[in-house]
Amino acid sequence: MHPERAKQALETLRRTPSESLPYLARHVVDCLKDTLAAAITSQLKDENPADWTLFTFGGAGGLYAAMLAETLGIRQVYTFPVGSVFSAFGSSLLEVVHVYEYCLAGQAHLTNGRFALGGWFRELLDHARKDIVGEALGTDHLRFRLQIEVADDKGITTVFETDVTQNQESLDSPGTSETNGAVIMARLKAIIPSVTPLLEVLPSMIKTETRPAPMDERSVFWSDAAENTPIYRGESLPAGTSLQGPLIIEHAYTTILTPRSWCYRIDAAGHGIMERGPA
Repeated sequence: MHPERAKQALETLRRTPSESLPYLARHVVDCLKDTLAAAITSQLKDENPADWTLFTFGGAGGLYAAMLAETLGIRQVYTFPVGSVFSAFGSSLLEVVHVYEYCLAGQAHLTNGRFALGGWFRELLDHARKDIVGEALGTDHLRFRLQIEVADDKGITTVFETDVTQNQESLDSPGTSETNGAVIMARLKAIIPSVTPLLEVLPSMIKTETRPAPMDERSVFWSDAAENTPIYRGESLPAGTSLQGPLIIEHAYTTILTPRSWCYRIDAAGHGIMERGPA
């Protein structure tokens, strides 16, 4: 992207004249890899990493996936043609939720499990509808949930949450009908449900036994020394492709590094699979 700027940034890390730019770059990558590995290890707890498969997403996921998997002891890594936009795609399928709060301390009580919804409830509903319409989301599928915090006479706080309608006058707590206490806070959630798209089912790709030719070759520092490395265009690799690292696969929106001790193959669905060992 901007090689000169990258070199300038690396220069700021140099501590002795003998530290080369490739050495400094490798140090940055190792620090990132170790930080990610520590975070993942803390989540795996007693699990055996060798039993797991690593999924890559984001534009930079394929750059570090194999190195990270090697550090963790994971033997298989999946890459995806649209992996660079996984996060954006997932976010687009989430529910839209607006939350509105109203402090009711000293103003309202839950009596025998019932709580009257007053003018504050209508006020929150009006705010929610205006916001949803202002965002051009439409109100046809708009639904509401109300959460209330109730403190009993001992000061112990309980939180209740339930669905509500726009014309509702009162709220019954999900617990016992004998629940009593002071209502401290009310939160109205205005929810627009997500729309799950129907993904097109693609016909199986035709497998090939022909080894594709690289589009280029580049000098790459996989360790301390540079090594001529083949570069492949990801979109041109058909199902059935099996390649032995080291190699680099360049897609339109991401890049995948496959070290020497790993192989890379394309399955029938077009997914890339990196595995430790020979192709």
